[in-house]
Amino acid sequence: MSKMVNIELPELEKKDYPQICFIKKYRHQGTTRYTFLNIATSKEISKTLLKWLEKNFQSIVGKTIVPYNPSIPLENLESVDLRSLQNWQYFEQKAFTLNENENDLDKIKKHLVGFMIYLKKGNTTYGQIRRTAPSSVLNKKGVYNVYFGESIFNEIKEEKEFKIDDKADLIFKHSEDASDSIIFDKENFKLIFDMKEEEKREALLIIETFEIFSTDGESLTKIKVFVENDRTLQSMLINPSFKDYINEIDFQVLRELKEEVQERICFELDHENGKLILPEGNEKQAVKDLIKSISGRYNRSLNKKHVLENGNVMRVLK
Repeated sequence: MSKMVNIELPELEKKDYPQICFIKKYRHQGTTRYTFLNIATSKEISKTLLKWLEKNFQSIVGKTIVPYNPSIPLENLESVDLRSLQNWQYFEQKAFTLNENENDLDKIKKHLVGFMIYLKKGNTTYGQIRRTAPSSVLNKKGVYNVYFGESIFNEIKEEKEFKIDDKADLIFKHSEDASDSIIFDKENFKLIFDMKEEEKREALLIIETFEIFSTDGESLTKIKVFVENDRTLQSMLINPSFKDYINEIDFQVLRELKEEVQERICFELDHENGKLILPEGNEKQAVKDLIKSISGRYNRSLNKKHVLENGNVMRVLK
């Protein structure tokens, strides 16, 4: 899902005017869907939007950028290949080819999740996405703004506006070859692209793919149910450290670790058949212990007398 990238705007010309569109997200038959609504802007507004775009692209210069890690809070800017996200396909298919403008705020408000500013240069699109909410759209009948000028109230208008700011939750460069992005706000990024569903799918695929989870049919079904309904398990499975270790772990390594840590790790192993056994009544914890074991969470202390679990706290297990 992740790779290290850096993106920058090309040299801009006077004729370059970015566009802005609203992003609406909704669920249909258990699946996330998106629609996009274009907004016509004046030249002055477009100039302002272009300055925002330049500012946010410029802000990554000299910054540390690391590959996207869904399992930890954002500490540095993170890069992600948007084409690795299932929901990016809707942006590719619909967002950059809008011809009709929408100015009905009631239509805009429903299911609103964000707005996008983007600039097309040849076959490449540069843009930024910002999370927002229906509450950003003010379209209240009978509510008025009174404007004060020259020591008198000189204008009154019915409230009708859309509130935006110059910040971005991610910037991106999209072309036929790649869709690279830098994440500024991970929580908003996850909400915009419905990453909870994305991460659930990825975690379940891992369970089905790797032989280490091979067990009897009933236990495998239980593991899938646990993973499908437990965000902690999903986060553990999609953590890059787990992926780094999964191809290095075999049944013999688990067996040796189990012998060292003994009852502190509650999954069991069928040595004869090379299968995982989940102890009745403690199945979910057994799955967590298995994932921790594969992720290299257990290490010997310096004096070799204890096994430590590496987490936020080093906890003595033996």
